[in-house]
Amino acid sequence: MGLGAGSTILNQADLVLVLPDAEVALRRSDPIMATLIDRYGRCQIGPELPEPFQTLVHSMIGQQLSVKAARSISQKVVQQLEDELSPKVLLSASEERLRQAGLSRSKCRYLKALSELVESGTLHLEQLSTLSDEKVVEQLIRVPGIGRWTAEMFLIFGLHRPDVFSLGDGGLKRAIQNLYDGAEMIYLGELWRPYRSIASWYLWQSLNNT
Repeated sequence: MGLGAGSTILNQADLVLVLPDAEVALRRSDPIMATLIDRYGRCQIGPELPEPFQTLVHSMIGQQLSVKAARSISQKVVQQLEDELSPKVLLSASEERLRQAGLSRSKCRYLKALSELVESGTLHLEQLSTLSDEKVVEQLIRVPGIGRWTAEMFLIFGLHRPDVFSLGDGGLKRAIQNLYDGAEMIYLGELWRPYRSIASWYLWQSLNNT
């Protein structure tokens, strides 16, 4: 499933406090991960929880794109919206305006669908922090254009959950192929419990050098 069955619901302070323990545990369980920790230092997920709607929008924009391309398009979308990325402003923006930022037609539709659900009160993003990882995924994949990967990215970067492992993430697959000589993702994920989100961050960092 890619999620910790008993994942703890964290607040901002909890994530900061868990990082030292995570580093110790990951070093003990995996010498390659120990090398990555030495190379990249303290994991930079956090410390403050970001605004949930904006985090989800950026995750949706990043679907099937490189990190560089996703960041560029996200910045252009924010510029098109005059630095106000909110459900109301997104709903009022024309598709042509969003397309000028580099969004596909389908992503324009999906972002507007998300905005409508949030603006109407049908989807309460602030309440997701009270749910388990799997319940968050169940809620989010009901939204058009949101699949499991997007929900998992929201868990990691939007809610700072410590034990999420996205088996469908292309970057993680490449990093593991580069570093672990054919080892199975599921096997490695078991080594990294209950800090798989943090292990994932180090794997993503390793791609910056490839």
